[in-house]
Amino acid sequence: MGCVTTIVQKNKMEIKDKKELVKLASFITMGDGGVYKSSDKSEAYFVMNMIQKNEDYVDYCRDVISNITTVSKRKVVKDITRQDQFRIESKRHPFFTKLHNRILNTYLANSK
Repeated sequence: MGCVTTIVQKNKMEIKDKKELVKLASFITMGDGGVYKSSDKSEAYFVMNMIQKNEDYVDYCRDVISNITTVSKRKVVKDITRQDQFRIESKRHPFFTKLHNRILNTYLANSK
């Protein structure tokens, strides 16, 4: 990424370039996470689950998304046949609603 305007301070990443933030959040959402709405009237929110051995990546994603809104991280304990995971989940925000609508509209346009 050419000129990076990302600053890491005290385990908090501050992204000053809005275009960079949109790109990073979009890549994370379409790659490993997702944006969800529970109804047409509510705002969307971000969710990502990842196995515990990738905690550094989970923390990176949490730091990126926390530039948009508050993000919580919790441990998800699975049964004996599956690995335990970390889950990050954001609060509802218009940014994620816009992203959700763009992804959905692109999918619908290409499925015809």
